[in-house]
Amino acid sequence: RDEAAVMEEEENNKIGEAMVTFVRKELKWTHRELHDALLVAGVAEPSVPSILNYVAALHAQYGDADAGFLPQSLRSHTKDKLQRILRILGRTGLKLGGTISDKKGVLAE
Repeated sequence: RDEAAVMEEEENNKIGEAMVTFVRKELKWTHRELHDALLVAGVAEPSVPSILNYVAALHAQYGDADAGFLPQSLRSHTKDKLQRILRILGRTGLKLGGTISDKKGVLAE
């Protein structure tokens, strides 16, 4: 392999490690919270369980605010389901959500 590919792979690994560190230390999420959130969301578990794969699966389902309001998303993006997911992710003491005074656009994202 050429040197540029090796450097890119090393950089990608560093970015991945930084993301995992952020999720674990700042958000305080573990495999348990992410796994439980996936189960409630009805999203297939990743074939290789890892913090990054769990986050990627949740992001693929809920990462696009515009897609969440499409008719085909009415079953997967219910208020009850989103609240349950936020409660699971908030078990670690992380404050999620917003306040009543927030704009609806902010809460949707």
